[in-house]
Amino acid sequence: MSKQKMMREIDAPLLVSPLEATWIRLVQLGSLTSERLRLALTAVASVDLALASALQQSDPQLIALGQSIEEEIGRWLAVSGEELAQSESQRRYLCSLPLLVSTLLQLAEETRELARLLRWLQFSNPAPLAVSRAQGGPNSSAASALLVATLFERLTVFGQQASALTAASVGALARRDTQEAQRLWRRQRYFRCHLARLQHDLLTSLTTPDQGVRPLESGHEASQRWLMLLWSFASSLRDISLHGSMLCERLVYLVEGLHDIRALQRVERQLQICCPPEQRQ
Repeated sequence: MSKQKMMREIDAPLLVSPLEATWIRLVQLGSLTSERLRLALTAVASVDLALASALQQSDPQLIALGQSIEEEIGRWLAVSGEELAQSESQRRYLCSLPLLVSTLLQLAEETRELARLLRWLQFSNPAPLAVSRAQGGPNSSAASALLVATLFERLTVFGQQASALTAASVGALARRDTQEAQRLWRRQRYFRCHLARLQHDLLTSLTTPDQGVRPLESGHEASQRWLMLLWSFASSLRDISLHGSMLCERLVYLVEGLHDIRALQRVERQLQICCPPEQRQ
């Protein structure tokens, strides 16, 4: 066997198709987006205005990567075709890539939105958190501050969960793991249900004034600004969760050809009713 032929046989498994190379770049885009989201939620939890200021700027690497993938997909879709989309799976792949890129870029924009919201604290009084930690008396301003601090701590817990779910969704996307995608899709639904309770508490706190508190008191106004800011944070977390669900739904469609993941959930429930796990063993 000649040396040249041996080199061809060694290099052949290392070659990837153009579609596969684009998928690798898509996964890189997902990793960059997930990391920026983690940093943004960390900045929110620690009220790090310097980090928020840095994250408010667009990431040139992330934007350039997203645009290059979109341009390449556009060239493929413009080609008449037949070499790139001979099979149904390849057609699903080409149709899914633009939506996946768009969803990841929207997640990146949510990162900037979180940073913008946090920077608004520069124009607000940070007293609610400080007062709640320093005072525990029965006066109205301390009680309002304690309420804000409690809701803020609950929000940071949801932020940690949102970051973990997004990172897991990007991981499932990289592995094309549809089972994990379905599990994460269910977890995203549960996440939004629990987040809705926090939003309900925030809305109740905004619309129901505390007893003995005059609306024109400075402490009351600061608490109201904080509650409105926390509502905006919760809305962003909900949007982040919806984008995560979209990633999972699109992955299941790409791999399995299922348009609606909820249909698969219904089929699985029917199978469990007709044949429980203990009977299948």
